[in-house]
Amino acid sequence: MSPLTTSLRKSIAERLEETLLDCKLLLWGSDDVCDMLDDCPRIRVAFPQVLSLRDLEAILSTIVNKVVVERSRAAVEEARDISSVFVPTKAYYGALASLQEHRFVVLTGPPEMGKTAIARIIGLAKHTEGWQYVDCGTPSDFFSSLDESVPQVFIADDAFGTTEYRPELATPWGKELPRILRRLGPRRWFLWTTRPAPLHFALHHLSLSGQAEKFPMPGAIQVDASELSPLEKAQMLYRHAKAAHLGDDARTLIQQHAMHIVSHKHFTPERVRRFVSERLGDMVSDVKSGKPSREVIEDAVRLEIEEPTSRMRQSFENLSRSYQDFLLALLDVDGTLISERVASEAYYRVSLDAELPPERLAADLNGHFIRQKVGPLKPPWIASDDSNYWEWIHPSWRDIAIDFLATNKPRRQRFLSHCGIAGIGLALSVGGGSEGKQASPLLCDEGDWGALNDRAVELATSADEIVGRRLMVALHGAIKDAADKARQAYEPLTHIGRRILEARRCAWDTAQAILIPWHLKTYYNLSVLVTPLQPSPMLDRSWLHYLGRVEEGVRNDDPADMKDDLEGLLEFIDLLQANEPRFLTQQGFPSQFEELFASCITVVGKYDYGNSQPSDIEEMDREMEYLEQLQGMCQSIATIYPMLRDAATDVSAEIEQQRGRAWEKRDELEEEQKAEERAQEQ
Repeated sequence: MSPLTTSLRKSIAERLEETLLDCKLLLWGSDDVCDMLDDCPRIRVAFPQVLSLRDLEAILSTIVNKVVVERSRAAVEEARDISSVFVPTKAYYGALASLQEHRFVVLTGPPEMGKTAIARIIGLAKHTEGWQYVDCGTPSDFFSSLDESVPQVFIADDAFGTTEYRPELATPWGKELPRILRRLGPRRWFLWTTRPAPLHFALHHLSLSGQAEKFPMPGAIQVDASELSPLEKAQMLYRHAKAAHLGDDARTLIQQHAMHIVSHKHFTPERVRRFVSERLGDMVSDVKSGKPSREVIEDAVRLEIEEPTSRMRQSFENLSRSYQDFLLALLDVDGTLISERVASEAYYRVSLDAELPPERLAADLNGHFIRQKVGPLKPPWIASDDSNYWEWIHPSWRDIAIDFLATNKPRRQRFLSHCGIAGIGLALSVGGGSEGKQASPLLCDEGDWGALNDRAVELATSADEIVGRRLMVALHGAIKDAADKARQAYEPLTHIGRRILEARRCAWDTAQAILIPWHLKTYYNLSVLVTPLQPSPMLDRSWLHYLGRVEEGVRNDDPADMKDDLEGLLEFIDLLQANEPRFLTQQGFPSQFEELFASCITVVGKYDYGNSQPSDIEEMDREMEYLEQLQGMCQSIATIYPMLRDAATDVSAEIEQQRGRAWEKRDELEEEQKAEERAQEQ
C-alpha cells in the first residue's frame, strides 16, 4: 500500500473520472486503511498479518493505556519481531477457539514448530485491544500479576522445561490448575506452550486429587502446533523472504520452488527462517554459476535438515575455554531467564580458572548463544535489583552444551563436583532429548557417579530445606525411572539416595528442626525405594509444635486463626499414620486427643464468611476455597474419630450453606462486572 498525498489523490481522481462516468470515487491510501483497521481491533486477532502493516508503537500509543503498555513492555518486545513474519495456521485458529470457549489453551508440539510464536502473537494482538500482556514462569507469577482493573492475557512459555523433562516442575502447575481456571473469564485468558508429557502429568495429578472433573476435556484445550501443511510452510517462507528484502534473483528462486523447499516433513518454521537468512545467498550464487536450480534446492534442503545441529555444535566447540565455561555454568541455573548475579555465581562455582569476568563473557556471547534482557524489560514479578538478565536464544544451544559436557570427562567431573542443585537435577534428569528417551545425561562412568555422590551429600548436609527437598525429589524420580526400565543406574542411584537420606536425617536431628510435612513426605517417599529401609528422623519436637499450636488456637476460640495450624496437624498425622504409626501409638493417639478434636470442630463451626465481607470475585474465590478447606478438615476428623461424625457432619452442612450463599454473592458480583463491561463496550 502507498500513502496518498493530496495532489496524488486529486490526479488519480481526475483520470478515473474521465473513464468512470457517473461513479462516485473512494480512494484509500495506506494511512486510510490503517486508520480503518485501528477502528476494528478484533481484525488484528483474526488476521494478525495486519500487525506488520504499520508501526506498532503508533498503534499502542493511540489505543492502549500508557500504564498497560509499560507493564506489558517486556512481553511485547518478545513478540515484535515475530509479527513481520507470522502466518496464522490451523493451530493458531484452534488456539483462539479454545480461548474463546474455555479462556485457556495448551499449545503442544516439539521444538521449532511455532508454539511460542502463536502464543506471543495472540498476546500481542490482544494487547493492541487494550489487554495487559503478561509472561509467567511459575504459578505465583500468574497470581501476583492479577489485576481486576484491566483485561489480561497470560502466557507460560515452556512452563515445564525444554531440554529435559523434569516432573517436579509440573507439580506446582498441576496443583494450581483449579485455582487458575476459576480466575479465568471473558477478560482473562491463559496460554501454555509445552510438550504433551508434562500436561499429562498435571492432569494425572488432578485426577489423584479428585479435581479432574473441573478441568475441560484435554482434547478441547490442547492444540498440537506440529501439524503444519506444506501451504502454511510455504506462506511462512514467503513472509520471511519478504521481510528479508531479497533481490530479484532470490525472489525468483523462492517463487519457482517454494512448495518443493517446504515439502519435507521435518522442515520446521525455525528452519524456514534459517533457510532464508543463512542459505539463500549461496543458493543464488550456485544457480548463477550454472548449477540446475532443482539440484541446488534439493541440496540446500537436505543440508538444512541434516546439518543445523552439527553446525551449531561446531560453533560451540570453536569457543575458547572461558566462553565455554560460562555457557556450561548456565546449565547449573534454574529457569529460562537468568539474572546476571546468579549467572556469575554459577560461573565462579563450576569454572576451573575463571580468567575473564562473567560480564565480559556474557556481553561477547550476546546475540548468538544467549541474549540479554535489560532493566525495564525484565518481568515485573522478578524482585531482584539486578538490571541484566540472560536467556538461551534457542533450546538447541542448551542441548549442545549438555552434549559437550557429556563427552568431555575432565569438564564433566569438574561440573559434577562443584555444581548446585540445578546441576544435580540435570545430571539425574529423565525423559530428556527431543524424543524424551535421554536419562542421566552426565553420568557416564564411575568417576561421574563418585563426583555426583560426594556433591549431593555435601548439599544435603546443608541447612537449606528447599535444596534438601529438591535433592530427594530428583533422586526419587531417577530411581523410579531406573527401576521401571531396568537400567544399570539403579544400584548407584539407590546408593546416593541412601546417603542423602542419612545426611538429611542427621541435619534435622542435629538442629532439632520442626519438620515441614511436605519435606518429610518427600523423605518417606524416597526411603521406601532404598535398602535397607531408612529410619525416621526424630519426630517428638515437631509433634509437640503442631499439637501446641492447635491447642492455642482452641483456647483463642478463633476459627480463622486456628485454620492453618489445624490443617498442619492433620497433614502431619496423616503422614505419620502412613509411615510411622508406632510413634502415634506411643503418643496415645487417637484415644487421648478426642476431646481436643471435638473442640476443634466446635471452633470451626463458629466461622462466618460474612465477617470478612469479600467485595470482589477474587476475594469470593478465596473465601469459597477457604470454606472448602474447613469442610475437608471436618471430614478428616470424622475419619479419625467416628464418634464425632455427627458433630462434624452438622458443621460441614452449615459450612455448605455458607458456600451456597457465597456462590450467590459471587454470581451477583459477576453479573455486575459483566454489566460494567457491556456499558464500557457501548
